[in-house]
Amino acid sequence: MRHVAVQIMGQTLTVASEADEEWVKALAEGVDKRLRQVLANGRTVVSMSAAIAVALNLADELEKLKQEHQKLVERIEVLNRKVATLLGTFE
Repeated sequence: MRHVAVQIMGQTLTVASEADEEWVKALAEGVDKRLRQVLANGRTVVSMSAAIAVALNLADELEKLKQEHQKLVERIEVLNRKVATLLGTFE
């Protein structure tokens, strides 16, 4: 587990993560952008630290799921090509 310092809403936070430092920083930048958008719209966040922690966890989970989804889509495309090739040999 490594500790990564990130900047969110002007606060420096240390995040413990097994992920690459650049990954954690990119997530933090995305969270910072979204929080700033929420605050610009006049919404308030009761506990900023809690909101940041939750948002980072959700952003991490979402990005990992997107990557997993893309790998599955690519695998399905490969399998579809193989099936099409096999079916073509029976004609």
